[in-house]
Amino acid sequence: MLEHEERRDLCGTWGFVPGSLKAENVFDRLRPDSPLAWGPVAVPSCWNGSRWMSIVGEPYATDGWAAGAPAFKDHRGVGWYRTSFTVPPAWADRRIHIRFLAVAARAKVWLNGSLVGEHLGAYASFTIDLTGHIKSSSENRLVVQVWGKNCFYPDDERRFDEGGHHLFVPGRTVEIPVGESLDNAGIWQPVELFATGPAYIEDIDVEAGLEEAESADCRRDGRILARVRMARAGVERIPVDVTLALVERATGREVRKETKRTHLPDERTVLTFRWPSLAVAAWSPESPTLYELRLAVEHDGERWQTARLPVGFKRFEIRNGTFHLNGDPYFLRGAGTPAHPLIPSDGQYIDRFLGLCKEANLNGVRFHTEPPSQSWLDGCDRAGLLVIYEFALMQQAPAAGATRREIRDLVHQAKHHPCLALYCLSNESDFLPGLAGMSGYPSMREYLADLREAVLEEDASLPVYHNAGYTYHEDGDVRDWHIYGGWYDNSIYSFEAIMRGQAMMEALSPREGVSMAPGGLVDRRNRKFRADAHKPVILTEFVAAYTADDGHLFQYPLKVRRIGRSPDPGNSRSLWFQAFLLRETVEIMRRARDGTNRLCGLMPFALFNWFFHPLETDRLAPKPAIAALRDAMEPLHLSIRCWSRHRFGTDALAAEFFLIHDDATRRRVEPGEVGYRVVTDAGAVVAEGRVAAASVSYYEVAMVPLRVALPDVPGERIVPARLEAEWRSGGGVVSRNMVDLLLAPARLRPMARLPASDRSAHARVWLVDTGERAASVLAALAIPSRCRAELPPSPDGLDLLVIGPDMLPCLGRDDLARLRALAKAGLTVLVLEQDVYDPSRPPIVIDWVDGAPLRIMREDDHVDDFVHLPDADSPIFDGLEPEHFRMWNGNTVIVSSYLRQGDESNHRQAKTRFGARGGYRVRKLECVKSWAECFNFLRDDALIEVPLGAGRVVFSQIEATRRFGDDPVATIYIGNLLRYCLGQRTQSTPDR
Repeated sequence: MLEHEERRDLCGTWGFVPGSLKAENVFDRLRPDSPLAWGPVAVPSCWNGSRWMSIVGEPYATDGWAAGAPAFKDHRGVGWYRTSFTVPPAWADRRIHIRFLAVAARAKVWLNGSLVGEHLGAYASFTIDLTGHIKSSSENRLVVQVWGKNCFYPDDERRFDEGGHHLFVPGRTVEIPVGESLDNAGIWQPVELFATGPAYIEDIDVEAGLEEAESADCRRDGRILARVRMARAGVERIPVDVTLALVERATGREVRKETKRTHLPDERTVLTFRWPSLAVAAWSPESPTLYELRLAVEHDGERWQTARLPVGFKRFEIRNGTFHLNGDPYFLRGAGTPAHPLIPSDGQYIDRFLGLCKEANLNGVRFHTEPPSQSWLDGCDRAGLLVIYEFALMQQAPAAGATRREIRDLVHQAKHHPCLALYCLSNESDFLPGLAGMSGYPSMREYLADLREAVLEEDASLPVYHNAGYTYHEDGDVRDWHIYGGWYDNSIYSFEAIMRGQAMMEALSPREGVSMAPGGLVDRRNRKFRADAHKPVILTEFVAAYTADDGHLFQYPLKVRRIGRSPDPGNSRSLWFQAFLLRETVEIMRRARDGTNRLCGLMPFALFNWFFHPLETDRLAPKPAIAALRDAMEPLHLSIRCWSRHRFGTDALAAEFFLIHDDATRRRVEPGEVGYRVVTDAGAVVAEGRVAAASVSYYEVAMVPLRVALPDVPGERIVPARLEAEWRSGGGVVSRNMVDLLLAPARLRPMARLPASDRSAHARVWLVDTGERAASVLAALAIPSRCRAELPPSPDGLDLLVIGPDMLPCLGRDDLARLRALAKAGLTVLVLEQDVYDPSRPPIVIDWVDGAPLRIMREDDHVDDFVHLPDADSPIFDGLEPEHFRMWNGNTVIVSSYLRQGDESNHRQAKTRFGARGGYRVRKLECVKSWAECFNFLRDDALIEVPLGAGRVVFSQIEATRRFGDDPVATIYIGNLLRYCLGQRTQSTPDR
């Protein structure tokens, strides 16, 4: 977008009065002495604030507003703006133009009582020639009528699908793209006046790039193709000189200059400047060299117009399924998304925010569901950040005509920015496949193909893909996935398996968190992973784990509302969890790239969520997540793959060191070594050594295996430790990294038995099981038991009844009734983990408490690597800390199915100020004790105790028996749990 030198900023405080969609007396709004009560409103801003990405943004601001609570925050529909201005005396004989950088979403403009122009569309800029209506010697009155986005997206009829998910499109046509900021309304980007002569540059179309070369080693020159559209008004054919100069911005060096003379035979004339073989420096994130085109229009030596346009020289393309930048393979290490709709024009904020992104070793950024403003694109040009430019189609299919026009305008205005790398047409549109029918297309495939042509008509130099996330068809240049491993779906371990491109159906079992149903999540993605092997694969959404400004997990207020206290005082655990999950998933993806899977980029979601005070320039500060991101995103990076992080003394520790080379400024890292040591938190070095590391060339990933014997650990408790490693080459350190470990003394293995004085050794236990796992656990703990396939005839002579893993589905309805009766008679019943992750199995429903059944059920495709302990002081957790349950050991998960209390009819989506997606109104039963809670909303349980008559039933969904003997946390936990069930009794409780 041209920057005019003779310009005047009209931003500031304007007058505002609410309007209506109904017919209004326009004259009352145009007259100078209007009787209406015009209130103050800031321009640029939305009169109703800005509520964008409410699931992430709302916890940061009072009542969900980006800048406090605007006076007109509750007004919806139409608004009227007015301001007054005078023009400089020097502009008396000039043509005066007004430019709106963006108005949401339709504008009509009056000057001094005359309608001078209008525009439809919330994102593209538009310019109006005011000459003929302007007063050069007195004040000018400007009035703008604005229709907010909600006029084109009436969300008063929101509805939910059968699964309770909020549908963004309520079954009616959306006229224009409105993105995810559905309520935004107003003049939300800057307004300016500029002056020209009677003959002037109306527009410029620029293509800047690098000449193609036969190989990456060949020197390539820059090229410019500029089409300057000239216009004249109020004069006949007239000779003018149009000068175009290319200047290096940092040094002022003039690279090329050319002047063309034209007599403007028509009212509009296009002058073409074609400059090949320019001696310029290439733009890249590592070296963001910028140039600018300087334009001038002169007539008989009189300067009529001057303007400039920033440009850079790069070539971003796809070769053999890999991104290439300026001839070399290039891996996108990015994130999404900045707060660009909330703060679209503050250059100081933009530079600070993007500077912190660069410090975090990012080379790209994704602008999610809302096209970035020119100010953000300028900032990315300066900082050196490649941009995924996503249009405003958030599960929407607006009328194709208006959408095509706005997309073309946006591409035309943005394409000169060297930071642009990829165009993305929509976000998660495949989630609602019937959208396109609203616009008259048979499918989203045809609809998006039409819009793709609109992009290519303006800019065919960059790759275009149709949909971010949920993309299973073959269209578009890129495959883009959204996979929230460790959060909404999949365990972290199975997330890595997906990224490594393994054959899921053979390599993993349902126990490891992978849907085995035909067409299931992982199988579907894996098949398309192979089918689209010729295209680059990027992940533009993963991680999640939103934390609010004070650091608490976004979901915690729901927990506080239910239990009346914070599950994380001080927010240290939630900040840790966000940083941990971010680091683990990024590390997985850095390791995953190889020669077969075409993984070419990663962009974890919710970028501005990783800062304290993310909407304030002076207080903007990184959370721990940013430090984790910085370490995991190093261009030269040592990544440690170690899934056996809980070890007994004398065990072997197995790991793999991945040497990752994405540093575009360095061709090769010479052979070296990886030094390692295992050190406890107290500073004791348990093991150390070094392994040889081969040379690593640019865009390669090398692996070095490690297997080291661990000595025994003194003491009686689990000891926190770390595996620390250093990659060294050429006498210096290339990269450092570490992973947390838990080391336990060998004496804590189950073979140590229980003390003879412990009454558990003399217990009378009945085990219902057809397998050997639970029996071997009891035997190892020296707890005598009788193993049967049926329930005991009576509770007489028994201290504990144990239902083995996966045995509940084998019991009939009569058996469940007898089980309940045994508990009421005074018997303690322990139900070990019952796996229903296999989607072919229905939930297990038991009406233990009349009218409020307990369900053991799976939660879509989600499994848990983490649980929260509301009462960590319980004897069940003796010798264990809450941190020990942050991540399970090896290739499994802590919880694969959930315990859900209460009547299912209570499961309604909670509509709070945190958004409809905030969770569920679940009223847990007061008589039930929850010892461990799981799922990212903490709404379900992993360990509960239900009092029944004189007895009790304890349900444990923590997968301890499967890890017993190998994992010290699982081993200690199951021993504690059995002792708890044998050694304590509850008071008689009336059955409810």
